Amino acid sequence: MTELTMVTMHTEPGLDRNPRSRRMLTETCLEDYLIRIGRSCPVTLGHTLTGQPFVVEGSPFLSTACCRSHWVCAVGNRPVGVDLERLRPIDVDNLARHVFAPREQDLCRNSHREFFNIWTKKEAYSKMTGQGLLMPFLSFDTTQPNALGVEFYELPCATEYKAVLCRATARDQSGRAGQSGTMFFHSLDNTSISLLLD
Repeated sequence: MTELTMVTMHTEPGLDRNPRSRRMLTETCLEDYLIRIGRSCPVTLGHTLTGQPFVVEGSPFLSTACCRSHWVCAVGNRPVGVDLERLRPIDVDNLARHVFAPREQDLCRNSHREFFNIWTKKEAYSKMTGQGLLMPFLSFDTTQPNALGVEFYELPCATEYKAVLCRATARDQSGRAGQSGTMFFHSLDNTSISLLLD
């Protein structure tokens, strides 16, 4: 099977209030991914209890996030999770104390940007595991991606947003972590961009 993770970002006014458009975008991304890997059999989309789409047949893996008019979708042949957040004023230190591991708390002290960097990694990781926001965020530390068995990629987006992809680390036949992929960017149209990781 071709090793490929595809991430598509799209901007459209009112997207956060339009579940039909988000579903159509998700289906389009999934179809594009299947064409790229040469898979012709159809797949069925289901939804978790928290509303996240997934492929009923188990593969490929899928994750989406939407924040206002911005939407992102990740599709891959290993588990993926993606998150997108708008940077906004919050009580960083107080919130971090309740949801971040000690090392994460130290990194984001008095820094909104670093708080959202860690938060998006935590959400992306929890989506990758299939638990989403039901996962206790204090139970894992995103500063140790090797211990989690994942790779984190910061995604290009508008300056007032933060977007992160989390995907399971590739393993060779001996079970050791493999090399991370290369990113390729291409524009779909004036409102969308895709990146491919191999």
